[in-house]
Amino acid sequence: MIGLFLILTIGSSVPQRIVYPIGQDDKADLFVINLDGTGKRQITHGQTDDSDPVWSPDGTKIAFIRVTPPKSKTGTSQGNIWIVNPDGTGLKQLTSGPHFDDELQWNRDSTGLTISRQGSKFGCYRLDLSGRLISVAGTRHFQYRLAPKGDLIAYARPESNEDDDHRYDIWVTNHPAKRGKRLTNYKSEMYSPVWSPDARGFVFILEQPEGKSIQWLSSNGKSRKTLLRGKNTYFEDPVWSPDGKRIAFLESRSNLEPMQNASFRQLYVMNADGSNRKRLTNHWGDDFSPQWTRDGKSILVTGPRGVGPGSPSSSRYLVLVNANGNGERQIGSNPYSSGVMSP
Repeated sequence: MIGLFLILTIGSSVPQRIVYPIGQDDKADLFVINLDGTGKRQITHGQTDDSDPVWSPDGTKIAFIRVTPPKSKTGTSQGNIWIVNPDGTGLKQLTSGPHFDDELQWNRDSTGLTISRQGSKFGCYRLDLSGRLISVAGTRHFQYRLAPKGDLIAYARPESNEDDDHRYDIWVTNHPAKRGKRLTNYKSEMYSPVWSPDARGFVFILEQPEGKSIQWLSSNGKSRKTLLRGKNTYFEDPVWSPDGKRIAFLESRSNLEPMQNASFRQLYVMNADGSNRKRLTNHWGDDFSPQWTRDGKSILVTGPRGVGPGSPSSSRYLVLVNANGNGERQIGSNPYSSGVMSP
């Protein structure tokens, strides 16, 4: 399931930076680079796989998952939460044990995180910076999303406890210990409710037999709208512009040959009401993890550039795409996985 990061924008004179992993063979370290491509710095070092970094809203810390390989052929990987400062100091382990922790999301005040835990203690947890865990409502839910303002929380909850049951619905609550209100009754697979900057509602991906669609839903569940839908068209990773007027997303089509480029995930943008859909990238290979810059003028993606049939598909780059569609700029080279911008 593709997760999606909540980007909080704050007024700051500090230039935006990107954190990203570089590595191979299940080993990766984190690096930080300025948005203009200068100041590259390695901030973690070790024989581990450091991945999925997330900036704190105040920009002073980075949380990430340190993955340990299984101890036996029949074992499973272990993922624990660590934090580090952007200059590489202050490295600290927050969780431990035979679990896999993911879906990291910082609290708005940067004093802790919300995480999802896979394994025998499956569920959503609050985690403070001392490493203390508190179960959230004690339920099997995930994609826990704090609204950018106010006290509302949106989350996706499975319809049953069966691991292979891919039917979910979206709930909203104003207290982490209460289940709250059920807003949808699709009993279909859906992905990551993404709050609008004004917290009046969110968008999410709905997957049904006829394909995926991008849906809008108000925070009280009373207003609902299909923004985009298409047969054999698949949408992923919707993300709001800082002013809430546009939504960037990835689109691909399953019924066209790769030579036509349309079967790859490409970057698009549209107005918040679903109008004025515009394609921004057109190349061989998939783009991943769109994120708006603080000023709303560009969108960061990770993907291959300058390749074609027979080229290594793993040669990904950090690419800053102009939101008006008039070009793009590559930042650095060959990151191991997607980069994440600071607030």
